[in-house]
Amino acid sequence: MNIKLQEEIRKLNQTSNYKIRYRKRKFDYALYLDLQRTTIRQTVNLNLFVKGKISYYMEDKNILNLAYQQQRIYDEQFKLNNNKNLMTKQKLQEMDFIDYIYAIADRTKIKSTRLNWRSIIKHLKAFTGKEVIKFKEIDRKFCLEFAEYL
Repeated sequence: MNIKLQEEIRKLNQTSNYKIRYRKRKFDYALYLDLQRTTIRQTVNLNLFVKGKISYYMEDKNILNLAYQQQRIYDEQFKLNNNKNLMTKQKLQEMDFIDYIYAIADRTKIKSTRLNWRSIIKHLKAFTGKEVIKFKEIDRKFCLEFAEYL
């Protein structure tokens, strides 16, 4: 990533809750927004890509301006919502994993995939003997034991 573009990103991030970040890909850099607070973590993929080379600086700067517009929109939503719509780690830990899988299954349009999700629910209930499994109960050991069960 060229230094001029990195400086532009630093300037844009100074007063924002959502920070513009970039990840190296094979031939370019993907831009995304990142929000980090003590109990909140959110990443937003912008589907914007910059070359990161000096010869593409003007094109990259135009793309960076698009990212900045998105950053301002997310900042305004963040301020208006006063963090209400963002999922905190504590809330997530207490959510029911089975309900979450039901929601995924219901959104799935392909019948065979929906049936696969429902099968996972059936096996999870049989494996644990519970109707409710909280996210905090799912860890590496749980996953390994569940894989062994399957």
